[in-house]
Amino acid sequence: MRKTLTSVVWNIVTSRPSILTCLAKGLINYSALARDIVRDVEREVGVGGVNVNTIKVILIRLSNKLRSNLRSIEDQILHILARSALRLETDLVVLTINREYIQPKIAVLVQELRNARFLQVTQGINTYTIVLAKEIMNKALSIIGEKAPYELIDDQSAIILISPREILTTPGFVSYVTGLLAWSGINITQIISCHLDTILIVSTNDIMKAYTVLQSVITSARRFLTK
Repeated sequence: MRKTLTSVVWNIVTSRPSILTCLAKGLINYSALARDIVRDVEREVGVGGVNVNTIKVILIRLSNKLRSNLRSIEDQILHILARSALRLETDLVVLTINREYIQPKIAVLVQELRNARFLQVTQGINTYTIVLAKEIMNKALSIIGEKAPYELIDDQSAIILISPREILTTPGFVSYVTGLLAWSGINITQIISCHLDTILIVSTNDIMKAYTVLQSVITSARRFLTK
């Protein structure tokens, strides 16, 4: 199927998050951007001599559409943040185990550790990842079996964002939160979405920084909505 010029330009700008953000905010020189991406556009459409002004017009149209969508989404995210709360859990570890070793024992594991301070089990295609309180790690490994190979990430903590029901139908909320942490230089080891809870596993070294970043935007959202 032949690619349209609009779809090619869209694919190029969406592959560059910083450009996409500037387009959505209307904070970009369209002529300069058109000149910057014209060679990429020509490669994608398979022809040379693409008019830079045509690309500029497409960029302006995309920017207008993105700005309209962004205003609506940002307003929804703002209201969710204002009604969200944070909770911390420290002294956690992350275990990753091949599915073949743990699947026959997963029901027993969950039952035996049901009263643990913290336990999250996530099933992947080939592995299970278990985030659990450090004090029950040895018990978990004894249930799984001594011969089961596993990967361990130690010294982890969880920051749990507890949000209203609107989070279930609002696009971009998790992206916004993870983006905030990324711009602050905080790596997320695991992210778990559990109904109204967004659970972010980070290094214990980063937990207070992550908390401060998120608490700051929650406080700002509350302050803004009360004006």
